[in-house]
Amino acid sequence: MINPVISSKALWAARGDEQLVVLYTRLADIRSGDLESIHQKIILDAQLFDFESVFVDEHATLPHTMCSAAKFQNEARKLGINSDSNIVVYDSQGFYSAPRVWWMFKSMGHENIRVLNGGLNAWRDEGFHVSDTPISSRPNGDFESAIQDSLFVDASVILGILHKAPEHLVCDARAAGRFEGSIPEPRIGIRSGHIPSSINLPFQNLIENGFLKTPDQLSELFSLFASMKPQHLYFSCGSGVTACVLAIAAYSLGYENIHVYDGSWTEWGGSINLPIEQ
Repeated sequence: MINPVISSKALWAARGDEQLVVLYTRLADIRSGDLESIHQKIILDAQLFDFESVFVDEHATLPHTMCSAAKFQNEARKLGINSDSNIVVYDSQGFYSAPRVWWMFKSMGHENIRVLNGGLNAWRDEGFHVSDTPISSRPNGDFESAIQDSLFVDASVILGILHKAPEHLVCDARAAGRFEGSIPEPRIGIRSGHIPSSINLPFQNLIENGFLKTPDQLSELFSLFASMKPQHLYFSCGSGVTACVLAIAAYSLGYENIHVYDGSWTEWGGSINLPIEQ
C-alpha cells in the first residue's frame, strides 16, 4: 500500500523524479463565492486540477460531480499525466480539498498518488522554493482510466444499506451542529439533519494545524468503527469533498471497502423523497 500522504521534505527530495507530477486544487466557498486562496504561489511547476469546472460531470445538477472515465482520462492527459506518473496534490488549507483529488484518481485506478501533508503552508514553512507563475502547459500524457466503480456511490446505494448497519456504516464528515440539525445548512433549500443510522466524525477532528493527525491519533478517533467491525464504510459530507478526508484517513489505517457518497448531503438533504434523522 502506498502511503497516501507525503511530507514537504520528502517531496523536495523527490523533485528530480522524472515521473513526478505536482497538482494543486481549490474549492469555492459557497458562503462567499470566493475560491479557496492559493496565494498565487506554485511549487515544483504544479498545475491546477480543477474538480469544479473541468474534472466534473457538466450535465449533473449537483456540485463537482465525478465525471466519466473518458473525460477524466482526456483531461488528465492534457495536464501531462501518464499512467506511470507519481502524483502529489496539495491545497492552501493544509488538508482540505486535496484528498478529493486523491480519491478521484484512485477511482480511476491510479494508485501512485499522495497528498502533501500540511499543504502549501507547510512547504513554505520549510523554506522551499515557490513560484508566482505556473508553467503554461506540458506535453500530453498517456494516462488511462481504469474505473473502480464502487469507490464513488450514489443515493440508491446508500438507501439500500440503511438497515444493514453495522456491516455497512455511513459516516458523516460535517460539523456536529449540521449533523444534528441544530444549525442550518449553508446551501439554500437543503434540509437539516443526517442520513438515518449514520454516525458523525467531523473531518476537522482529523486535522491538526493543517496536518492529518498521526496514525495513533486517527486510530483513537476511529475506535468506534473498530468496535462495530463494519465490512463497508461509506463517507458523506456536504458535497463529497471533505468526506475524502475521512476516506484517506481510513485508508491510511488499513481499512478496506471504502466508499464516498458523491452527492452527499447536498443530494440527500435536497430531496424530500429521502429519509432523514435529527
